[in-house]
Amino acid sequence: MALLPTTSLENHPVNTAGLNGIINGNWARLEAMFLPLATAANGSLVTWNATTKIFTVRAALASIVYSATPALSFTGAATQTISLTGNATFSTSNLTAGAPLQVVIAADATPRNLTWPAGWKWIGAAAPASIAASKTGMLYLLSTTTADSGVVARWVVEP
Repeated sequence: MALLPTTSLENHPVNTAGLNGIINGNWARLEAMFLPLATAANGSLVTWNATTKIFTVRAALASIVYSATPALSFTGAATQTISLTGNATFSTSNLTAGAPLQVVIAADATPRNLTWPAGWKWIGAAAPASIAASKTGMLYLLSTTTADSGVVARWVVEP
């Protein structure tokens, strides 16, 4: 699924003509209209930034092609999957404050080493150094700033 562009709406005085005039002053109603799309059948995720007044539409699921240095994009799909066929040193791109990201990481029949960006804050346990053979893990990320030092991470893996 191709990602749709981010849409930004200008501020205009209430009761002015045109689409922006109709929408201005009705942000809460507009948000209520768009947020149900987060669970729509098309698999899109709609997020709203009340400060910038920007709706962002993201695909719900996408695959990352394996490489030894996979990049996790915070403006790509909300959930990304990768099947490891070798060790992985992860990096990030497009960090945006408030952006969540989930990554499903599956190992092939060989244990794989994992390396993460410096500065991530791990919740619940230390950063995992590896994933066992034939196991699947779930990486939950939240970017609180535009730097790796602002990423909060949590890892769970099947027993």
